[in-house]
Amino acid sequence: MNQPHDIDEADGQKVNVGPFVSGFEELFNALKESLEHDVSWWRIIGFVDEPKGDCQPSDCKYFEYEFCDQRCGGPDGDMCDGDIYFPLPDGRFLMVNYCI
Repeated sequence: MNQPHDIDEADGQKVNVGPFVSGFEELFNALKESLEHDVSWWRIIGFVDEPKGDCQPSDCKYFEYEFCDQRCGGPDGDMCDGDIYFPLPDGRFLMVNYCI
């Protein structure tokens, strides 16, 4: 049976990312695989207690769902950016910022 794994937060605390992720590098690569076909760039912001946006199915293989808070603008309304919040076992969310 898979055991939960922890990744290190910037302040040295451990964050449980669930039984299917063996560490931060594996999680990063899974996010990269699921995001890079849709967005120009993305970055991990950190951990938050509450997500923003709408709940939707997740393309990342480690998450069943995610919350997406997207904003669009620009001269033609075709520039979009936003934040995706992935649920973690401890009740917090991994926040990822992106731009399309």
